Amino acid sequence: MAKTLRVVGKAIIPKGIREKMYKYYAKLGKEEPPYERFGAYFYISTIITLIIYLLLIYPSVRTNSVRLLIGTISGWIITHLLLIFLLGLGEYVITDFKIYNRIKTIERYLPDYLELVAANLKGGMTLEQAMWNSIRPEFKVLGEEMGIVAKRVMTGEDIARALKSFAEKYKSPLLMRTFEIFIGELATGGEIASILEKIVGNLRSTKEMREEMVASTISYTIFISLIVMFIAPTLFALSYQLISIISKVSRSVASTITHGTPVTGFFKISTTGVDVEAYKGFSILSIIIVALISSLIISVIQKGTIKDGLKYIPFFISISLLTYLLLLSLLGSIFGGLGL
Repeated sequence: MAKTLRVVGKAIIPKGIREKMYKYYAKLGKEEPPYERFGAYFYISTIITLIIYLLLIYPSVRTNSVRLLIGTISGWIITHLLLIFLLGLGEYVITDFKIYNRIKTIERYLPDYLELVAANLKGGMTLEQAMWNSIRPEFKVLGEEMGIVAKRVMTGEDIARALKSFAEKYKSPLLMRTFEIFIGELATGGEIASILEKIVGNLRSTKEMREEMVASTISYTIFISLIVMFIAPTLFALSYQLISIISKVSRSVASTITHGTPVTGFFKISTTGVDVEAYKGFSILSIIIVALISSLIISVIQKGTIKDGLKYIPFFISISLLTYLLLLSLLGSIFGGLGL
């Protein structure tokens, strides 16, 4: 089964895209793209397309042979392509997030690794030996990558080329700047240990500055979080209760007037207005959108990128919706007890 999925997954991806995907998935430490998963996506999308066709498309076009032919072809193709696009988009988002986490892990342990390399160089080791002996299990992804670099250098590859290839693999500005300085010092034949110590000092000072910037913006983060999780749901819940009360009162007054004396003049009572249940659906959708955008804004404030905000999205949405539903129940009980 796995072999069949791999063949199908490889067949549905154009050759030009496959070559780019090899480089992309190499950032996850994989030798090739997960063709088995792509094949599974194809079969899943085909099954879902068949279900949609039988339940939605076929009943609406079966009355006419021409409509049946055109509806079947166009409906099947559009639905299938849309499902494949959505599955592919999900795969890309998840993979890109994993790559981002790997880059952050590498950047986190880079100063410690370079500090060990500098210490080993001062201890009399060659650069290749210092790089190899500085690898530690706690460095995780960085240890794996530097192990690959060290092996390539030991097998005869130029060290500058190996380091440049590693930096360009992840497209991280921090990695590229760090190893550009490193490679430049290698080319000039300077003191490698001292330049590594300076790089480590700069990396750590940069990290401290980022932490200070995050600490200075904590008030904004708290303010946005309170709005998303408590204030916005409270306002929507109060609005829902207000609309519900106005709707009940208008119906009651309209019913009284209908069975009594009609009102003449400038004012007329109408029972038409905002659909209470439609407003409830609108408010839930609005809360989800506000929570989504706010989590990304907080991520930009704290980390400088929206990718870190993806992990906040489920938390903000769940807390906001829970607050909204609890307040709906609480306010409904309070106003219901008052006879409103």
